[in-house]
Amino acid sequence: MADDDTIDATTAAVLQAADALYAAPPDEFMARRADLSAQARKSGDPVAAKSIGALRKPTVSASVVNRLVHDDPSAVDRLADVGARLREAHDALDATVLRDLSGERRTLVGELTRAALDLAGLGNPSAAVRDEVIATFDAAIADPDVAEQLGHLTRSANWSGFGFAVTGSPELTLVQGGRNAAPRPTRASRLTRPAGDTGPDEPVPPTRPETSPPPTKIPSAVRRKNERARVLAQSAFDAADGALRTAEADEQAGTERVRSLTAEIAELQRDLEQTRRDLDRARREVRSARTKRREARSALDRAERRASE
Repeated sequence: MADDDTIDATTAAVLQAADALYAAPPDEFMARRADLSAQARKSGDPVAAKSIGALRKPTVSASVVNRLVHDDPSAVDRLADVGARLREAHDALDATVLRDLSGERRTLVGELTRAALDLAGLGNPSAAVRDEVIATFDAAIADPDVAEQLGHLTRSANWSGFGFAVTGSPELTLVQGGRNAAPRPTRASRLTRPAGDTGPDEPVPPTRPETSPPPTKIPSAVRRKNERARVLAQSAFDAADGALRTAEADEQAGTERVRSLTAEIAELQRDLEQTRRDLDRARREVRSARTKRREARSALDRAERRASE
């Protein structure tokens, strides 16, 4: 869960909604998202509402992994721990430890895969779904960035590396032999061999980086929280930016409408003034006609009286 002291209320609301959505069965995702978005809008946070409405529905395999992580958060730490020890063993070029950890990795991935599928109610999943779940857990071991995204995945992850570089980033190499054994030459090393050198590939002694203080390790739970906060903050920013663009477009349209209506009002005002002048003239004509009618009536009455004498 997010720390309300370190992120704003909007991001916290989106993160809380994301936790609820990605912990739920995928067939409930759309209805829950609409409900949570409506709640945010009703509470007076339109940016959060738009960000929640933009959260993507996960694939089946991604949902299987997400639900396990929300049900058992320790799964991420277990994957990260194996990944860290694999990187350390690779940096030390310790093939024995690497073999042991490879077995531990397979056992852990198998255990988590079975638990995830059982939790999702997939007793007999398709081969594609099972393979994607396994690949995602393997990728989380190989790449800490993937591990930090577990719980909010929208699709499965994949990792095609065979080892880890000294820096901790995976690379396409396979470490063999004992602690002091050198890695096999890569295709790149053969391509960069000096011109005229046609001899067999020679092992290159491993080099060690210059001694420097080890970097401070940030707990995986904190990294996951920070990454989720970053992703959702970006989502909130995108939603706010989109809302601004929409508001600016509405403002422009409103300005044009006001200008058009102002012109219409001016025209109507001129018509009104002309109509009032016409009405005044008609009223004068009515008064004049009434006067003439009364006079004519009086003359008629006098003529009739004289005729009757």
